[in-house]
Amino acid sequence: MPLREQRPFLGICLGAQMLAMQLGAQVAPHPQGRAQIGYYPIRPTPAGLAICPNWPDHVYHWHREGFELPVGAELLAEGERLSGAGVPDRTTASASSFIPT
Repeated sequence: MPLREQRPFLGICLGAQMLAMQLGAQVAPHPQGRAQIGYYPIRPTPAGLAICPNWPDHVYHWHREGFELPVGAELLAEGERLSGAGVPDRTTASASSFIPT
């Protein structure tokens, strides 16, 4: 397991949900049943801009589930409808609920 071995791990889309769940965060469908399929705007946080100053305006999403931020993680960017975009954990694992294109 990469987390146990402190090896680099990048979870994208479902991998981000799996990483969040592994780290104890809740992964669940949107309370109103919303889904994101297609290109949607993304807003980087100040922490996200510090890591990557040139974020795209829109990114591709294909999911109905969102996830809480795991303890010890920092939000790098967020979308308008579902949370959990670009979440790093500690120093070895990162995740993105959107699909980089």
